[in-house]
Amino acid sequence: MVTIAKRSRPDARTQALSLAGKIDERLDAAMLLGELAGTAKVLLDLARISTVTSSGIQAFCRLVEGLVRGGASEIVLLRVASPIAFQVAICPGIFDPARVESAQLPFVCGTCGEERDHVVPYVAGADRSHPPACACGATMELDGMAAQYLPT
Repeated sequence: MVTIAKRSRPDARTQALSLAGKIDERLDAAMLLGELAGTAKVLLDLARISTVTSSGIQAFCRLVEGLVRGGASEIVLLRVASPIAFQVAICPGIFDPARVESAQLPFVCGTCGEERDHVVPYVAGADRSHPPACACGATMELDGMAAQYLPT
């Protein structure tokens, strides 16, 4: 079940929510739409989403549609967790008109084996142009194929 982990209002026309948990059929779009009513710009931080089901994808699409109907002119998805980045990569435009700005993806060090998530811009090649440095000094690599998570 999705919960609101953090709320903020960066400016008068913008509201930001950080969501956490599992996106599934229990996604309470009405509650989230109530939180965001009348907001022109919506920022959704999805870094703490652990899993997403197919019915959760449908519910999230309904949330985006509801935000647009409610007057949101800009919806930005930030630090999209890898389960959601995977869905967007295999079905580009699934959350239109929402724009994915960044993704939090799994990286691994080929030298020492350290694993960690790292935020990269949501653009083709970001895994190579924005890799994290490992504590051992090596450059980490995306744990998986870029096409699984990023646009091509």
